Amino acid sequence: MISNNALEIRSAPSRFSRTEALPMNMNPASVVAVAELLARLVELLRSSTESRDTVLSVGPLQLDLMTRTARRGERTIDLLPREFLLAKYMMRRQGQVLTRAMLFREVWNYKFIPKSNLVDVHVGRLRRKIDQTDEWPMICTIRGQGFMLRAPQLAAMQCRTHHRTAAGDRRYGLTASASERAQHVA
Repeated sequence: MISNNALEIRSAPSRFSRTEALPMNMNPASVVAVAELLARLVELLRSSTESRDTVLSVGPLQLDLMTRTARRGERTIDLLPREFLLAKYMMRRQGQVLTRAMLFREVWNYKFIPKSNLVDVHVGRLRRKIDQTDEWPMICTIRGQGFMLRAPQLAAMQCRTHHRTAAGDRRYGLTASASERAQHVA
């Protein structure tokens, strides 16, 4: 039962009290909408304070947001502005499958999803710059789903974008038998 001075809010998940005092002319649907809006604002403010890191790191890959530079180990990587945004988005969501639609919305700010290979072209360019032939791959293509950025040790067992080499094995302190190498290449 709803009293004249209070309304029990059951459907709005928020950090606020479940019972709020309301004026008589306040619509309950408006209260739910306001509570949801406040919860979303709190979440947005929380995520912006968490993302104030100036250097993002995934394994040996480092992205300095202040100087807009990228490095993998000792090697400096020259990135174009869109590649930098793509790398930043992927690094903030490491280990997550990123669909083409997500990348179009978040990196290119498209409100629609075009039938284009734009994302594939840019991810391919970024992959060629980040993953050299003697290094373990970090950018994986998940067939039918999208792309994923992982640390080399994790990606090595699941990515098949590059051939593993003895130099890459030694560089990251990993060993693989000849049968594992043959299985990876196949």
